[in-house]
Amino acid sequence: MTGEVRVKVTHIVFAALMATASAVSAAEAPDNRTPLERYRGGTQFYLLSCSLSFKLATLKAEGDQSQDEKNDYAGCITKGKTVSKSNLGKALRTVKKPKAQEALKTYHVAFVSALEGIFPGTDERRISYEQRQQALKDKVTEAWARFEVEQ
Repeated sequence: MTGEVRVKVTHIVFAALMATASAVSAAEAPDNRTPLERYRGGTQFYLLSCSLSFKLATLKAEGDQSQDEKNDYAGCITKGKTVSKSNLGKALRTVKKPKAQEALKTYHVAFVSALEGIFPGTDERRISYEQRQQALKDKVTEAWARFEVEQ
């Protein structure tokens, strides 16, 4: 493995460990968040952790390292969609205005699109992938801003 790949893998592993440590410490503490806060936090967590899992898998493949559960981005994406859909129902029950409910559903669509968008396209160049990822993240951010305006 080249030095540059080793440094990238180290940085991604560190970021993934920090995200996991935050999630574990949050899981140990009582969760006093509202259903809406829990939903939003979960979507942010899965977007970050699944993206990091994909990057780790890519760097390990480039460095001829074996894959493990830490870089199972497909499993992460599946779990993120399942957990978030469950939390969405609970969050929607706390939102009173119909326009805000629709905006939250729009946010969920943007979230699922971004989560599924972590999968690379066939023969997709790295720069195209990064641009697509940024566009998907921008849509998620915009959808949440719209929800906040409608709420």
